[in-house]
Amino acid sequence: AALLMESGIAQLVRASTDGLQMVGVPLALPDECVSAAWLPAPWHGRRALLVYTASGDTLTLVEDAESGLSIANTACGLSTVVDFELADLHGEGQDQLFALSGSGKPALRVVRHGVGVEQLLRTPCDYAGVTGAWRVAPRRADATDALLVLSFVGATRAFALGATLADATEAVGFCASAATLSCGRVVDGLIVQVCDSHLQVIAWRDEGAQGASGAAPVSVPLPEGSGLVQCAAVGEGFVVVAVSRPTPALLVLSPSPGGLSLTRRVPMRSEVSCMALPPENMVATLPLSLCVVGTYAHTIELVDLVAQGTPELLALQEIRVDAPLPDRGAAVPESVVLVVYDR
Repeated sequence: AALLMESGIAQLVRASTDGLQMVGVPLALPDECVSAAWLPAPWHGRRALLVYTASGDTLTLVEDAESGLSIANTACGLSTVVDFELADLHGEGQDQLFALSGSGKPALRVVRHGVGVEQLLRTPCDYAGVTGAWRVAPRRADATDALLVLSFVGATRAFALGATLADATEAVGFCASAATLSCGRVVDGLIVQVCDSHLQVIAWRDEGAQGASGAAPVSVPLPEGSGLVQCAAVGEGFVVVAVSRPTPALLVLSPSPGGLSLTRRVPMRSEVSCMALPPENMVATLPLSLCVVGTYAHTIELVDLVAQGTPELLALQEIRVDAPLPDRGAAVPESVVLVVYDR
């Protein structure tokens, strides 16, 4: 048998008439053990134990009659995936899965068909927790994305995509000192980064520096009295941000000579917890003005942002949970997405 301790120590033990006997020396694992199981068949002629660690990796421990346990193989895992994107960034003819693992050892990993996991980047320890990721193509006609934007707790980094990842945060003009709530292209050549207190408008040129004519990025404050942004989404031709002051509302902003200007305020019945706009590959199928939102009233609502007169609530679905929950907040939606499927 094997004894696995919370401190990350593994010890082989053997039962006898005299009780339990420790075999060999304790083995220090690289991370805490979550679960473990013996393989039903020998692994290269020896008994083997699979150990799943807190960082998402799987260790293969083999048994030795004298020394005890030793690590024979390490399989790098993807959990816990905080966010991911599918894109063919290397021109391989098929999408790769770029995954952000936010627990244990925060890392950006790419998965290809038939190829193992390759770690592209490990962030330094001064960045706490990945909170989101966005891939950005500055122009709609671009065949590939130019930037990968990573949001951390209290910081943002933007990486230029290529054979390797190069940090281009300051060169492009992103606000590095705040977390990003949403990011994307609002019109060709114009990128918007939404932070909790302002929106950063970045004009793009092919070299990756700010502005087609050297213009500096523009910081657009929220309307006075709006409070902080709760969540946001960047769509084709406009940006939507959710605020709670003076009353819950969606603010619709459109590009203007000064950066962005408020074009509409859509009242909401309760505060918004998450939102989504139609993805780029569905703009020919779904109206651009559709916005699906999750609320703290435990509802999912579909809203038409540009309906004439009073904004139109197209659909509402209340979230019902039969089993009692210890925390009422457990029924608040955290993420929503618009999809189209054939019946």
